[in-house]
Amino acid sequence: MNEQQAVEKIFQNLTLWRNLPKYQLERRADIFFSLYLKEIMEAKLSTDDNRVELSPAIIPEFPLRHGNENHTVNVDYVMFSKSLSTVYLIEFKTDMGSLRDEQFEYLFKAKKHIEEAGGGFKNILTDLRQVFKATGDKQKYFHLFSLLEQLGFISMSSGIKEKLYSVKKQGVGELIDKIEVIKDISSCEIIMLQPAGFTNEEMAKVRNYDLSAIRQITFADVVNCLNSLKSPFADIFARYVSAWAPRNDGDRSYFAGARSPETIDEELIALKKMQ
Repeated sequence: MNEQQAVEKIFQNLTLWRNLPKYQLERRADIFFSLYLKEIMEAKLSTDDNRVELSPAIIPEFPLRHGNENHTVNVDYVMFSKSLSTVYLIEFKTDMGSLRDEQFEYLFKAKKHIEEAGGGFKNILTDLRQVFKATGDKQKYFHLFSLLEQLGFISMSSGIKEKLYSVKKQGVGELIDKIEVIKDISSCEIIMLQPAGFTNEEMAKVRNYDLSAIRQITFADVVNCLNSLKSPFADIFARYVSAWAPRNDGDRSYFAGARSPETIDEELIALKKMQ
């Protein structure tokens, strides 16, 4: 098996296995989407009159403090504009499941928290500092805060690292309290990266949130971007993203498990012929 055959086999397995019980395609495919997420986002956000440029930094599973306890909910990806003036909260789906208010509660709450007067991304980071202090996963949170420091959002003492990676960790909490947020953002966009756009019927099911305020990036948008890159790997990836997308408006046959094994086998043969 050569390299191209190995890559094809990876995407063939994803296409087959997504139809099996409990197999979550998005948790396996997200690494491939992340390779091109910056280009995909810039292509969708830009207009003829305004070229949007993003920071190359991508933070997956970004934690948001939830409620009054130090529990978190996670945003699939967080990205920033190149100027660090806008934060993007990105949710990634490979199947369009049933929509409900609870799915959007923490996204809209975070957006409001960032954009309201007296809010800002600074408040999100201040909340995270509390989680950092309370969590048993302090070393993982240190990696997150180190990335935020590299981006210029926070400043922390080198003593935190020394204590976290030494035998004696006394005093870490006091040093975490001293982490300073030095950069703020007051603009936020919610992005849904998903197979298709919301239908009017789906949007009507969500009563408490205006889904028209969400920027939607469909798999068709992804394919268009990938095809424009003129990359052998991107070309292969684009073929399979097309296979995971609906064929037309209202098509639900692309849902995991919705097509017979024979249909999927025929599709894989057709995809291989497109090499």
